[in-house]
Amino acid sequence: MKEHDKAAAVESQKLSQEGPKQKNESEAASIAAYTRGDYKAAADGFTILAEQGESESQSFLGVMYEHGTGVPKDEQQASIWYRKAADQGNPRGQSNLGVMYANGSGVPKDEQQAYFWWLLSSAQGVAESVKNWDIIEQQLTPQQRANAQARARDWKPE
Repeated sequence: MKEHDKAAAVESQKLSQEGPKQKNESEAASIAAYTRGDYKAAADGFTILAEQGESESQSFLGVMYEHGTGVPKDEQQASIWYRKAADQGNPRGQSNLGVMYANGSGVPKDEQQAYFWWLLSSAQGVAESVKNWDIIEQQLTPQQRANAQARARDWKPE
């Protein structure tokens, strides 16, 4: 299995386990399409929901663009969808946006921004964000850490 297929499969499994968070039948149908490998149908369904502001679908669509699953690979588009989800408080959107900033994928490389988004997502229980911010924290000055921590403390979803 290719690396991007593994990452997307993990996201699919996370979404499918969320039962109560599934907003409607369209999201369930999109998840089912993804699970059976019908990535075009999944992308179409997630796009409709994402454009309606559904943060789980925005985050999942980001994964699809990041890895080129069912849509052309486009890291800039992935970061846009992650940001929309992250701004609403979606923990996976926040975590994935942090990765994009840490790597300079689709957005300018910015360790302080990565740290900020990982602080937010780790507060919601995303374990990989805790590991990530712990590593990147070493690369930031005390002032950069303090600024990001203050922003995270004051942050509210849109």
